[in-house]
Amino acid sequence: MTVKEVISMQNTDRLPKRFGGGTVGFGKDSSGRVRSAASGAYQFMPSTLQQLMNMKVLKPTDLMTPDNQDKGAWELMKFRGITLESLRKNGLS
Repeated sequence: MTVKEVISMQNTDRLPKRFGGGTVGFGKDSSGRVRSAASGAYQFMPSTLQQLMNMKVLKPTDLMTPDNQDKGAWELMKFRGITLESLRKNGLS
């Protein structure tokens, strides 16, 4: 599934037509809010995926592969000032 398709699915609660267009089942709570629209290993929200596209980290046609998810997560960390060195200093690798 592409980044654009994931965002659409998150916003509409439906699979892309090429996957049958069925309901995903995020569901809504009693106030009508979607329970969760997060996707992927890092649970990216639609606005975060859009931010990654705006930053030119991901393209709408990129697949949501583990490598692209890692790339997005790393770029978000760098954007927030987290470096590999700071992670290592804190015992992370």
